[in-house]
Amino acid sequence: MATSVDPLLLTDGAGKILFANAAAVRLLNVRSGRLKDRLLVTHVEGSNRRPFRTYVNRAAAGESVRFSVRIQPHGLQPVPAQAHVTPVRDGLAWVLRDESALAVERVPDSTEGLERIQLGEVLEGVRDGVVVVGPDLRVLFANGAAHAMLSPHPPTPGQPLADPWKTSITPLVADLLEHDGHHAEALLEPDERTAYWLRAFQSGAGDSVVLLLSDVTSEERREQSERDFVANAAHELQSPLTAISNAVELLRSVAQLDEEARQRFLGHISRETDRLSRLLRSLLLLADAQGSEEGVALEPFSLRPILDEIASRSGNETITVLCPHSLRVLAQAELLDHAISNLVANAIRHGESEEIRLTARRTAGGKVLVDVIDAGPGMSAADRARAFERFYRGGARTSEGFGLGLSIAQQAARAVGGEIQLLANPEQGTIARLRLAEAT
Repeated sequence: MATSVDPLLLTDGAGKILFANAAAVRLLNVRSGRLKDRLLVTHVEGSNRRPFRTYVNRAAAGESVRFSVRIQPHGLQPVPAQAHVTPVRDGLAWVLRDESALAVERVPDSTEGLERIQLGEVLEGVRDGVVVVGPDLRVLFANGAAHAMLSPHPPTPGQPLADPWKTSITPLVADLLEHDGHHAEALLEPDERTAYWLRAFQSGAGDSVVLLLSDVTSEERREQSERDFVANAAHELQSPLTAISNAVELLRSVAQLDEEARQRFLGHISRETDRLSRLLRSLLLLADAQGSEEGVALEPFSLRPILDEIASRSGNETITVLCPHSLRVLAQAELLDHAISNLVANAIRHGESEEIRLTARRTAGGKVLVDVIDAGPGMSAADRARAFERFYRGGARTSEGFGLGLSIAQQAARAVGGEIQLLANPEQGTIARLRLAEAT
Protein backbone atom coordinates (compact mmCIF):
# COMPACT_ATOMS: atom_id res chain seq x y z
CA MET A 1 0.00 0.00 0.00
CA ALA A 2 1.32 3.44 -0.94
CA THR A 3 1.37 5.95 1.92
CA SER A 4 3.28 8.75 0.19
CA VAL A 5 1.98 12.29 0.17
CA ASP A 6 -0.42 13.13 -2.65
CA PRO A 7 0.44 15.70 -5.36
CA LEU A 8 0.37 19.17 -3.74
CA LEU A 9 0.51 22.47 -5.64
CA LEU A 10 0.25 26.17 -4.97
CA THR A 11 -1.00 28.37 -7.83
CA ASP A 12 -2.04 31.98 -8.24
CA GLY A 13 -5.71 32.88 -8.68
CA ALA A 14 -5.55 32.16 -12.40
CA GLY A 15 -4.08 28.70 -11.91
CA LYS A 16 -0.45 29.52 -12.70
CA ILE A 17 1.81 27.06 -10.86
CA LEU A 18 3.96 28.62 -8.12
CA PHE A 19 4.99 25.46 -6.26
CA ALA A 20 4.71 21.70 -6.85
CA ASN A 21 5.93 18.88 -4.62
CA ALA A 22 7.69 15.77 -5.93
CA ALA A 23 4.44 13.81 -6.20
CA ALA A 24 2.91 16.55 -8.39
CA VAL A 25 5.99 16.54 -10.61
CA ARG A 26 5.63 12.78 -11.06
CA LEU A 27 1.89 13.01 -11.77
CA LEU A 28 2.28 15.72 -14.42
CA ASN A 29 5.40 14.02 -15.81
CA VAL A 30 7.24 17.35 -16.26
CA ARG A 31 10.59 18.31 -14.79
CA SER A 32 10.11 20.55 -11.76
CA GLY A 33 12.09 23.40 -13.28
CA ARG A 34 9.62 23.56 -16.17
CA LEU A 35 6.46 23.54 -14.08
CA LYS A 36 6.83 26.98 -12.44
CA ASP A 37 4.67 29.68 -14.03
CA ARG A 38 2.86 27.16 -16.27
CA LEU A 39 -0.94 27.17 -16.19
CA LEU A 40 -2.26 24.02 -14.50
CA VAL A 41 -5.12 23.88 -17.03
CA THR A 42 -2.58 22.93 -19.73
CA HIS A 43 -2.17 19.61 -17.86
CA VAL A 44 -5.91 18.90 -17.95
CA GLU A 45 -7.52 16.73 -20.64
CA GLY A 46 -9.12 18.90 -23.34
CA SER A 47 -12.75 17.91 -22.65
CA ASN A 48 -12.27 18.80 -18.94
CA ARG A 49 -10.75 22.26 -19.41
CA ARG A 50 -13.93 24.35 -19.50
CA PRO A 51 -15.38 22.99 -16.20
CA PHE A 52 -11.86 23.07 -14.73
CA ARG A 53 -11.64 26.83 -15.39
CA THR A 54 -15.06 27.28 -13.74
CA TYR A 55 -13.82 25.57 -10.56
CA VAL A 56 -10.64 27.68 -10.59
CA ASN A 57 -12.75 30.86 -10.77
CA ARG A 58 -14.94 29.69 -7.89
CA ALA A 59 -11.89 28.97 -5.76
CA ALA A 60 -10.31 32.32 -6.67
CA ALA A 61 -13.55 33.98 -5.50
CA GLY A 62 -13.04 32.46 -2.02
CA GLU A 63 -14.80 29.09 -2.20
CA SER A 64 -13.21 25.78 -1.22
CA VAL A 65 -14.10 23.34 -4.01
CA ARG A 66 -13.74 19.61 -4.64
CA PHE A 67 -14.24 18.04 -8.04
CA SER A 68 -13.15 15.22 -10.35
CA VAL A 69 -10.83 15.96 -13.25
CA ARG A 70 -8.83 14.05 -15.81
CA ILE A 71 -5.17 15.06 -15.61
CA GLN A 72 -3.12 14.78 -18.79
CA PRO A 73 0.50 13.95 -17.86
CA HIS A 74 3.06 14.92 -20.47
CA GLY A 75 3.42 12.03 -22.97
CA LEU A 76 1.18 9.65 -20.98
CA GLN A 77 -2.47 8.55 -20.85
CA PRO A 78 -4.98 10.74 -18.95
CA VAL A 79 -5.34 10.01 -15.22
CA PRO A 80 -8.60 10.41 -13.27
CA ALA A 81 -8.00 12.55 -10.20
CA GLN A 82 -9.89 14.11 -7.32
CA ALA A 83 -8.99 17.79 -6.85
CA HIS A 84 -9.45 19.72 -3.60
CA VAL A 85 -8.75 23.47 -3.93
CA THR A 86 -8.57 25.95 -1.04
CA PRO A 87 -8.11 29.72 -1.52
CA VAL A 88 -5.18 31.23 0.39
CA ARG A 89 -3.57 34.67 0.44
CA ASP A 90 -0.90 33.74 -2.10
CA GLY A 91 -3.38 32.08 -4.46
CA LEU A 92 -4.85 28.56 -4.40
CA ALA A 93 -3.67 25.44 -2.56
CA TRP A 94 -4.29 22.14 -4.41
CA VAL A 95 -4.42 18.48 -3.43
CA LEU A 96 -4.65 16.17 -6.48
CA ARG A 97 -5.43 12.55 -5.66
CA ASP A 98 -4.84 9.90 -8.32
CA GLU A 99 -8.18 8.05 -8.28
CA SER A 100 -6.86 5.16 -10.37
CA ALA A 101 -4.29 4.43 -7.65
CA LEU A 102 -6.82 4.90 -4.85
CA ALA A 103 -9.15 2.32 -6.40
CA VAL A 104 -6.53 -0.30 -5.50
CA GLU A 105 -4.80 1.26 -2.51
CA ARG A 106 -7.55 3.11 -0.62
CA VAL A 107 -7.55 2.60 3.11
CA PRO A 108 -11.09 2.84 4.51
CA ASP A 109 -11.81 5.80 6.83
CA SER A 110 -8.25 7.14 6.62
CA THR A 111 -8.37 9.53 3.69
CA GLU A 112 -9.87 12.50 5.52
CA GLY A 113 -7.13 12.60 8.15
CA LEU A 114 -4.43 12.03 5.54
CA GLU A 115 -5.86 14.84 3.40
CA ARG A 116 -5.67 17.25 6.31
CA ILE A 117 -2.03 16.37 6.83
CA GLN A 118 -1.25 16.80 3.14
CA LEU A 119 -3.14 20.08 2.77
CA GLY A 120 -1.51 21.31 5.95
CA GLU A 121 1.93 20.85 4.37
CA VAL A 122 0.94 23.35 1.68
CA LEU A 123 -0.84 25.77 4.03
CA GLU A 124 2.12 25.98 6.41
CA GLY A 125 4.02 27.78 3.67
CA VAL A 126 1.50 30.59 3.04
CA ARG A 127 1.05 33.92 4.81
CA ASP A 128 -2.70 33.54 5.45
CA GLY A 129 -3.82 32.22 8.80
CA VAL A 130 -5.85 29.04 8.20
CA VAL A 131 -7.96 27.40 10.92
CA VAL A 132 -10.38 24.48 10.49
CA VAL A 133 -13.05 24.16 13.21
CA GLY A 134 -15.33 21.17 13.77
CA PRO A 135 -19.04 21.13 14.68
CA ASP A 136 -18.20 21.28 18.40
CA LEU A 137 -16.12 24.45 17.76
CA ARG A 138 -12.94 22.57 18.50
CA VAL A 139 -9.89 23.26 16.34
CA LEU A 140 -9.08 20.54 13.82
CA PHE A 141 -6.16 22.30 12.13
CA ALA A 142 -4.28 25.59 12.37
CA ASN A 143 -1.20 26.68 10.45
CA GLY A 144 1.73 28.70 11.81
CA ALA A 145 0.43 32.01 10.49
CA ALA A 146 -2.84 31.52 12.42
CA HIS A 147 -0.86 30.83 15.61
CA ALA A 148 0.96 34.15 15.21
CA MET A 149 -2.16 36.15 14.33
CA LEU A 150 -4.39 34.76 17.10
CA SER A 151 -1.82 35.31 19.86
CA PRO A 152 -1.93 35.34 22.89
CA HIS A 153 -4.47 32.49 22.62
CA PRO A 154 -3.36 30.54 19.54
CA PRO A 155 -5.70 27.87 18.11
CA THR A 156 -4.65 24.42 19.32
CA PRO A 157 -5.94 21.24 17.64
CA GLY A 158 -8.35 19.45 19.94
CA GLN A 159 -9.04 22.59 22.00
CA PRO A 160 -12.08 24.94 21.71
CA LEU A 161 -11.61 27.94 19.43
CA ALA A 162 -10.62 30.87 21.64
CA ASP A 163 -11.50 34.54 21.22
CA PRO A 164 -8.26 36.46 21.79
CA TRP A 165 -9.69 39.89 20.92
CA LYS A 166 -12.68 42.09 21.65
CA THR A 167 -14.28 41.09 18.33
CA SER A 168 -15.67 37.59 18.88
CA ILE A 169 -15.04 34.89 16.26
CA THR A 170 -16.98 31.96 17.75
CA PRO A 171 -20.52 33.37 17.19
CA LEU A 172 -19.72 33.81 13.51
CA VAL A 173 -18.51 30.20 13.24
CA ALA A 174 -21.44 28.84 15.26
CA ASP A 175 -23.91 30.72 13.05
CA LEU A 176 -22.43 29.18 9.92
CA LEU A 177 -22.71 25.67 11.35
CA GLU A 178 -26.16 26.14 12.86
CA HIS A 179 -27.86 27.83 9.90
CA ASP A 180 -26.03 25.90 7.19
CA GLY A 181 -24.51 29.11 5.89
CA HIS A 182 -21.90 29.09 3.17
CA HIS A 183 -19.83 32.21 3.62
CA ALA A 184 -19.19 35.07 6.07
CA GLU A 185 -16.67 37.92 6.29
CA ALA A 186 -15.60 40.37 8.97
CA LEU A 187 -12.88 42.95 9.67
CA LEU A 188 -11.03 42.24 12.92
CA GLU A 189 -8.91 44.92 14.62
CA PRO A 190 -7.02 43.47 17.61
CA ASP A 191 -5.49 46.89 18.32
CA GLU A 192 -5.07 50.33 16.74
CA ARG A 193 -2.10 49.18 14.64
CA THR A 194 -3.35 45.84 13.27
CA ALA A 195 -6.22 44.74 11.05
CA TYR A 196 -7.15 41.26 9.79
CA TRP A 197 -9.80 40.32 7.23
CA LEU A 198 -11.60 37.12 8.26
CA ARG A 199 -13.31 34.90 5.67
CA ALA A 200 -15.21 31.88 6.96
CA PHE A 201 -16.93 29.20 4.90
CA GLN A 202 -18.25 25.70 5.36
CA SER A 203 -16.36 22.69 4.12
CA GLY A 204 -17.84 20.63 1.33
CA ALA A 205 -19.35 18.13 3.78
CA GLY A 206 -20.87 20.90 5.91
CA ASP A 207 -19.42 19.50 9.15
CA SER A 208 -16.62 21.99 9.63
CA VAL A 209 -15.76 25.65 9.03
CA VAL A 210 -12.58 26.96 7.42
CA LEU A 211 -11.33 30.34 8.66
CA LEU A 212 -8.94 32.38 6.52
CA LEU A 213 -7.23 35.33 8.24
CA SER A 214 -5.49 37.83 5.96
CA ASP A 215 -3.30 40.61 7.33
CA VAL A 216 -4.77 43.77 5.78
CA THR A 217 -2.99 46.21 8.08
CA SER A 218 -1.18 47.93 5.20
CA GLU A 219 -4.42 48.17 3.19
CA GLU A 220 -6.28 49.68 6.13
CA ARG A 221 -3.48 52.18 6.73
CA ARG A 222 -3.55 53.15 3.06
CA GLU A 223 -7.30 53.70 3.20
CA GLN A 224 -6.90 55.75 6.37
CA SER A 225 -4.20 57.82 4.64
CA GLU A 226 -6.60 58.41 1.77
CA ARG A 227 -9.31 59.55 4.20
CA ASP A 228 -6.80 61.82 5.95
CA PHE A 229 -5.71 63.21 2.61
CA VAL A 230 -9.28 64.16 1.65
CA ALA A 231 -9.83 65.88 5.01
CA ASN A 232 -6.50 67.73 4.78
CA ALA A 233 -7.13 68.78 1.19
CA ALA A 234 -10.55 70.20 2.05
CA HIS A 235 -9.07 72.20 4.93
CA GLU A 236 -6.11 73.53 2.96
CA LEU A 237 -8.22 74.54 -0.04
CA GLN A 238 -10.71 76.41 2.10
CA SER A 239 -8.40 79.28 3.09
CA PRO A 240 -7.33 80.57 -0.37
CA LEU A 241 -10.79 80.00 -1.82
CA THR A 242 -12.36 82.02 1.00
CA ALA A 243 -9.83 84.85 0.50
CA ILE A 244 -10.53 84.97 -3.25
CA SER A 245 -14.27 84.88 -2.69
CA ASN A 246 -14.12 87.74 -0.15
CA ALA A 247 -11.98 89.90 -2.45
CA VAL A 248 -14.32 89.34 -5.40
CA GLU A 249 -17.34 90.14 -3.24
CA LEU A 250 -15.77 93.44 -2.11
CA LEU A 251 -14.96 94.39 -5.69
CA ARG A 252 -18.57 93.78 -6.65
CA SER A 253 -20.23 95.43 -3.65
CA VAL A 254 -18.27 98.70 -3.44
CA ALA A 255 -19.64 101.08 -6.06
CA GLN A 256 -16.69 103.43 -6.15
CA LEU A 257 -13.15 102.15 -5.73
CA ASP A 258 -10.10 104.22 -6.36
CA GLU A 259 -7.45 102.66 -8.58
CA GLU A 260 -5.12 101.96 -5.67
CA ALA A 261 -7.77 99.97 -3.75
CA ARG A 262 -8.81 98.14 -6.91
CA GLN A 263 -5.23 97.11 -7.63
CA ARG A 264 -4.78 96.04 -4.02
CA PHE A 265 -7.77 93.68 -4.22
CA LEU A 266 -6.70 92.33 -7.61
CA GLY A 267 -3.19 91.74 -6.26
CA HIS A 268 -4.70 89.87 -3.33
CA ILE A 269 -6.72 87.66 -5.69
CA SER A 270 -3.61 87.03 -7.80
CA ARG A 271 -1.52 86.00 -4.77
CA GLU A 272 -4.22 83.69 -3.44
CA THR A 273 -4.67 82.14 -6.90
CA ASP A 274 -0.94 81.45 -7.07
CA ARG A 275 -1.10 79.99 -3.59
CA LEU A 276 -4.00 77.79 -4.63
CA SER A 277 -2.05 76.50 -7.64
CA ARG A 278 0.97 75.67 -5.47
CA LEU A 279 -1.29 73.98 -2.94
CA LEU A 280 -2.96 71.82 -5.55
CA ARG A 281 0.40 70.70 -6.91
CA SER A 282 1.60 69.90 -3.38
CA LEU A 283 -1.54 67.90 -2.58
CA LEU A 284 -1.19 65.91 -5.79
CA LEU A 285 2.45 65.18 -4.94
CA LEU A 286 1.45 64.08 -1.44
CA ALA A 287 -1.23 61.80 -2.88
CA ASP A 288 1.34 60.26 -5.23
CA ALA A 289 3.80 59.82 -2.36
CA GLN A 290 1.20 58.04 -0.21
CA GLY A 291 0.14 55.73 -3.03
CA SER A 292 3.61 54.88 -4.31
CA GLU A 293 6.16 52.54 -2.77
CA GLU A 294 8.99 54.63 -4.25
CA GLY A 295 7.73 57.95 -2.82
CA VAL A 296 8.45 61.31 -4.48
CA ALA A 297 11.55 61.97 -6.57
CA LEU A 298 14.07 64.08 -4.63
CA GLU A 299 16.48 66.51 -6.26
CA PRO A 300 19.24 68.89 -5.06
CA PHE A 301 18.55 72.64 -5.03
CA SER A 302 19.47 75.84 -3.19
CA LEU A 303 17.49 76.45 -0.01
CA ARG A 304 17.87 80.23 0.35
CA PRO A 305 15.60 81.24 -2.60
CA ILE A 306 12.72 79.17 -1.17
CA LEU A 307 13.09 80.74 2.27
CA ASP A 308 13.21 84.26 0.80
CA GLU A 309 10.12 83.55 -1.30
CA ILE A 310 8.19 82.21 1.71
CA ALA A 311 9.11 85.28 3.80
CA SER A 312 8.11 87.66 0.99
CA ARG A 313 4.87 85.83 0.26
CA SER A 314 3.79 85.86 3.92
CA GLY A 315 3.32 89.64 3.85
CA ASN A 316 4.84 89.84 7.33
CA GLU A 317 7.71 92.29 7.63
CA THR A 318 8.89 90.83 10.94
CA ILE A 319 10.36 87.70 9.31
CA THR A 320 14.17 87.59 9.18
CA VAL A 321 15.87 85.00 6.94
CA LEU A 322 19.32 83.71 7.97
CA CYS A 323 20.60 81.09 5.54
CA PRO A 324 23.89 80.73 3.62
CA HIS A 325 23.39 81.18 -0.12
CA SER A 326 25.57 78.12 -0.72
CA LEU A 327 23.38 75.77 1.33
CA ARG A 328 21.76 73.06 -0.80
CA VAL A 329 19.27 70.35 0.26
CA LEU A 330 17.98 67.11 -1.22
CA ALA A 331 14.18 67.33 -1.31
CA GLN A 332 11.20 68.16 -3.53
CA ALA A 333 10.86 71.91 -3.89
CA GLU A 334 7.07 72.31 -3.81
CA LEU A 335 6.51 69.94 -0.90
CA LEU A 336 9.35 71.57 1.04
CA ASP A 337 7.83 74.98 0.33
CA HIS A 338 4.49 73.66 1.55
CA ALA A 339 5.94 72.30 4.80
CA ILE A 340 7.92 75.44 5.69
CA SER A 341 5.05 77.75 4.65
CA ASN A 342 2.76 75.95 7.09
CA LEU A 343 5.32 76.35 9.88
CA VAL A 344 5.70 80.06 9.12
CA ALA A 345 1.91 80.56 8.96
CA ASN A 346 1.60 78.79 12.31
CA ALA A 347 4.31 81.01 13.84
CA ILE A 348 2.61 84.16 12.54
CA ARG A 349 -0.78 83.04 13.81
CA HIS A 350 0.38 82.09 17.29
CA GLY A 351 3.48 84.28 17.71
CA GLU A 352 1.44 87.39 18.59
CA SER A 353 3.05 89.40 15.76
CA GLU A 354 6.47 89.30 17.40
CA GLU A 355 9.62 88.89 15.32
CA ILE A 356 9.97 85.58 13.49
CA ARG A 357 13.33 84.17 12.44
CA LEU A 358 13.70 81.70 9.59
CA THR A 359 17.16 80.15 9.86
CA ALA A 360 19.01 77.26 8.22
CA ARG A 361 22.40 75.69 8.92
CA ARG A 362 24.46 72.58 8.29
CA THR A 363 24.89 70.02 11.03
CA ALA A 364 26.74 66.77 11.58
CA GLY A 365 25.89 63.71 9.53
CA GLY A 366 25.10 65.53 6.30
CA LYS A 367 21.92 67.11 7.65
CA VAL A 368 20.43 70.58 7.37
CA LEU A 369 18.33 72.14 10.12
CA VAL A 370 15.68 74.70 9.19
CA ASP A 371 14.27 76.54 12.21
CA VAL A 372 11.13 78.69 12.32
CA ILE A 373 11.50 80.63 15.58
CA ASP A 374 8.77 82.80 17.09
CA ALA A 375 8.76 84.87 20.27
CA GLY A 376 5.17 84.17 21.23
CA PRO A 377 3.78 82.69 24.46
CA GLY A 378 5.22 79.26 23.64
CA MET A 379 3.71 75.81 23.99
CA SER A 380 3.55 73.45 26.93
CA ALA A 381 5.39 70.12 26.73
CA ALA A 382 2.01 68.36 26.50
CA ASP A 383 0.93 70.55 23.58
CA ARG A 384 4.21 69.99 21.74
CA ALA A 385 3.85 66.22 22.15
CA ARG A 386 0.40 66.22 20.54
CA ALA A 387 0.68 69.15 18.12
CA PHE A 388 1.03 66.95 15.01
CA GLU A 389 -2.16 65.02 15.72
CA ARG A 390 -4.92 65.87 13.27
CA PHE A 391 -7.55 68.27 14.71
CA TYR A 392 -5.57 68.80 17.93
CA ARG A 393 -5.45 72.36 19.21
CA GLY A 394 -3.63 73.10 22.46
CA GLY A 395 -5.19 74.99 25.34
CA ALA A 396 -3.17 78.14 24.62
CA ARG A 397 -4.27 78.17 20.95
CA THR A 398 -7.09 80.27 19.59
CA SER A 399 -10.28 78.74 18.22
CA GLU A 400 -9.27 79.72 14.69
CA GLY A 401 -8.50 76.88 12.26
CA PHE A 402 -9.04 73.15 12.46
CA GLY A 403 -5.81 71.89 13.99
CA LEU A 404 -4.52 70.47 10.71
CA GLY A 405 -1.68 72.81 9.71
CA LEU A 406 1.13 71.07 11.59
CA SER A 407 -0.18 67.63 10.65
CA ILE A 408 -0.01 68.56 6.98
CA ALA A 409 3.44 70.13 7.40
CA GLN A 410 4.74 66.91 8.98
CA GLN A 411 3.17 64.84 6.20
CA ALA A 412 4.87 66.97 3.54
CA ALA A 413 8.20 66.90 5.41
CA ARG A 414 8.18 63.11 5.66
CA ALA A 415 7.35 62.82 1.98
CA VAL A 416 10.71 64.51 1.21
CA GLY A 417 12.63 62.44 3.77
CA GLY A 418 12.50 65.04 6.55
CA GLU A 419 11.07 65.31 10.04
CA ILE A 420 9.69 68.21 12.11
CA GLN A 421 10.22 68.72 15.84
CA LEU A 422 8.72 71.33 18.12
CA LEU A 423 11.10 72.68 20.76
CA ALA A 424 10.82 75.24 23.53
CA ASN A 425 12.72 78.45 22.69
CA PRO A 426 15.19 79.09 25.55
CA GLU A 427 14.52 82.82 25.17
CA GLN A 428 10.74 82.89 24.54
CA GLY A 429 8.33 81.20 22.18
CA THR A 430 8.65 78.05 20.09
CA ILE A 431 11.14 76.57 17.61
CA ALA A 432 9.71 74.47 14.78
CA ARG A 433 12.72 72.49 13.50
CA LEU A 434 12.76 70.74 10.14
CA ARG A 435 15.58 68.25 9.55
CA LEU A 436 16.57 67.62 5.92
CA ALA A 437 19.30 65.87 3.98
CA GLU A 438 22.05 68.11 2.62
CA ALA A 439 22.73 67.80 -1.11
CA THR A 440 26.31 66.79 -1.82
